[in-house]
Amino acid sequence: ISQDQLPPNLSLTSASSNINCSYSTATLSAVSSTSNTTLQWTGPSSFNAPNPAVTSVQGWYYVTATNSLTGCVRKDSVNVGYSNTLVVNAGNDILSCKNSPVNLSAAVAGTVSPISYTWSNGGNTQTISVTTNTTTNYVVNVSGGGCNGTDTVKVIIPSDIQDSVVTSKGCTGNSGSLVIYAWGGIAPYVYSVNGGAFVSTNTFTNLAFGSHSIVIKDSLGCIRNTSASINQNSNSVSPVFIVST
Repeated sequence: ISQDQLPPNLSLTSASSNINCSYSTATLSAVSSTSNTTLQWTGPSSFNAPNPAVTSVQGWYYVTATNSLTGCVRKDSVNVGYSNTLVVNAGNDILSCKNSPVNLSAAVAGTVSPISYTWSNGGNTQTISVTTNTTTNYVVNVSGGGCNGTDTVKVIIPSDIQDSVVTSKGCTGNSGSLVIYAWGGIAPYVYSVNGGAFVSTNTFTNLAFGSHSIVIKDSLGCIRNTSASINQNSNSVSPVFIVST
């Protein structure tokens, strides 16, 4: 058999198609990499349409690839079924600080009405507000018109922000400095000392002896409050000598 007499290449791009309560039509689609090839769909109720095609009727559909130069053909088929499901989207997973309110909302495709909502935490509205101190999956079940659907969204709580603060006393006077080391949460971090503005540097100097309040904030906005004291017992700053020759 010469190369010109081979059937054209044919691949389904909609290997399975279903009509459901959200979408009343299914798309029939196939591709052929063989040049001079046309694709035609046939099916129930004398269905006949070029590729790609759209149908609202269940049943088996057949696609025929015909090479207009050689007359060679190749066929394939796909079954369009029906399921009484609703397509639900509860949104992308959400990063949140511990015990911070998070709004979750379920979107239902299609025009079925009315819709009832049941969330795994007991909520029964389309949009709910949740607070949690640990990563939690929230499942929403929706129903309406004899149809049902479900989706899950995860609220992700990062690990707690932790810190280590190193204090040093100055060479003279009653002042010193502190250096904040943070981990956990979602880096990078910004720091505030004694109610000052948040800055990205973790070193603070020229601080008087005494207790200093510290706030560490990560990129998500999560907060850790801590404090550190600078006094005569703090580490001494090692002097740096520059010797010229």
